[in-house]
Amino acid sequence: MARMGTPARGERVLAVSHESLLYGAPRSLLMLAAALRGAGCADLPDRDRIASISAPTLVLAWTGDPGHPTSTAHELGALLADCHVTIASSAADLGGWTDLVVAFLADH
Repeated sequence: MARMGTPARGERVLAVSHESLLYGAPRSLLMLAAALRGAGCADLPDRDRIASISAPTLVLAWTGDPGHPTSTAHELGALLADCHVTIASSAADLGGWTDLVVAFLADH
């Protein structure tokens, strides 16, 4: 799978915006955000290990992200038994992610 390279300018802005949303959040939440961004530097684990995950999973991806192509999101959707994949292609789509996450967590 693709490895995360140097983010494009828009991705850096998105990362800064993400951190600004966490302003005042507990340090552990900021550390989690940094760890998740760092996970983008790694290849996907073995497909059999991914397929063994039984927990409900929400995969959020956006078009044009070279570090996390939509093909990876679709592959995860095919591998995971209880998976919902959402692909954003606009700022409006990204703006709806909070509602998607809230609804997903409420359902699970």
